[in-house]
Amino acid sequence: MTWLYITLTLVGSYLIGGIPFGLIAGKMKGKDIRHEGSGNIGATNAGRVLGRIWFFAVFAMDAGKGLLCTWIGYMLMDQAGCDLPLIAAAGVLAGHFYSPYLNMQGGKGVATGFGIIFILTIPPWTWVPGPALCAVGVFIVLLVFTRMVSAASMGASAAVPGLYAIWLGEAISHPPNFGRLIVLSVIAVFIVARHAGNIKRMLQGTEARIGAKP
Repeated sequence: MTWLYITLTLVGSYLIGGIPFGLIAGKMKGKDIRHEGSGNIGATNAGRVLGRIWFFAVFAMDAGKGLLCTWIGYMLMDQAGCDLPLIAAAGVLAGHFYSPYLNMQGGKGVATGFGIIFILTIPPWTWVPGPALCAVGVFIVLLVFTRMVSAASMGASAAVPGLYAIWLGEAISHPPNFGRLIVLSVIAVFIVARHAGNIKRMLQGTEARIGAKP
């Protein structure tokens, strides 16, 4: 029965994670955002091409699929007899990175990753997502100083494992928490790796900044 839960969660999360909300939003406006702006299907490019309101809409939908899948994993964890939220997190993020609807192409995972960590980093003794909220603070601070969404996204993602460890303190060494710390670290590495093009443009001084002219 455990393997049935794992298989269904992994496949279901992957299919949900692959839904390209940014591309769908662009199609609704008669545009293919893969061929405009940075070419990415995420919230930042959606906002750049379609208008600022679409940044928030696409971010919410991409974050929502990560949150939904991970939360369902939580709800079914006792019946499954394993840490099902981790399976759900892996599936939905893999779907976002390698969408089955876009010939295995996808986004950078920032919004979807945020939805995941919002649930995955909740300490067992409270429903307050402290590490996720702190990561939002890191994002805002970096965005103010750099005016680069990419830099703020990478910095916040990289900070999550450390924030999670600090928030849990000695409890981080317990098996369930330590396993999640490893998964959060892997997610952070993948998100930063997906920003390789942005890192290259930063080094060249050509990365887009908020408020700067193209």
